[in-house]
Amino acid sequence: MVGRFSLSDDLKLIAGSRLTTYKYNNKFSNYNYKYDNEVTPYAGVVYSLDENHSVYASYTDIFKAQDYKDKGGNYLDPKEGKSYEAGIKGEYFDGALNASLAVFRIEQDNVAQSAGTNSSGETYYTLEEGVTSKGVEFDLSGAINENWNMSFGISHYEAKNSDDEKVSTTIPRTQFLLSSTYKTGSLTFGGSVKWQSKLYDDVTNPVGDSDRLQQESFYLVNAMARYNFTKNLSAQLNINNLFDKEYYSNIVYDAQYVYGEPRNTTLTLKYTF
Repeated sequence: MVGRFSLSDDLKLIAGSRLTTYKYNNKFSNYNYKYDNEVTPYAGVVYSLDENHSVYASYTDIFKAQDYKDKGGNYLDPKEGKSYEAGIKGEYFDGALNASLAVFRIEQDNVAQSAGTNSSGETYYTLEEGVTSKGVEFDLSGAINENWNMSFGISHYEAKNSDDEKVSTTIPRTQFLLSSTYKTGSLTFGGSVKWQSKLYDDVTNPVGDSDRLQQESFYLVNAMARYNFTKNLSAQLNINNLFDKEYYSNIVYDAQYVYGEPRNTTLTLKYTF
């Protein structure tokens, strides 16, 4: 349910709520819980500064079921909390180019944290209370001119528990992505660069002398080219991880890395009717 209200020519209000009923029952362990008619409200205001810029602020409750399991094989309780965000947005060249800058703060309970592996080799999780995440995001995307499109985004955040300890360290704290395409005649070409900061996990059963698994910061480059033979027939070449960089895409609890994809190429022929 959502409502949109014009408080004045320049001030808009959006408010609503979501109703959730959630039930979990494990017949083998007699573990169960049930949430009936859980109300999750949200609200936001937007104020137009001028024809190109507007500022906004929003608030929402958080209620989200989780598919993580504890050591006994039971699903964890839903994640709950509150989220706050504020920012500014801009539109340029009649909306062809868009920019936004936002700051956010998220306060959550029942945040899943990896805690070990069971006899089947599956990772189990515990719940972290009082987790606060806060950060900033900037995005710029759209058309520079009729042939040149680009997109740039950068984000940074921190997440700590009630004891001021870092949590969710297997997620990079800082990321940026730059992508662009250019069209000349029947040919469109472009690429993207993605960079992320380090991620790590402190393990309880280390292999060797190290008690920390870590992936240092790295970047990936992708490239593409598309040629339109006719208005119906086109061919596109995509090359991912152009420089064949070796990296870990994820760290699984207790001395396990997951490798990212090596360089790979896809050629697609497309015909539309």
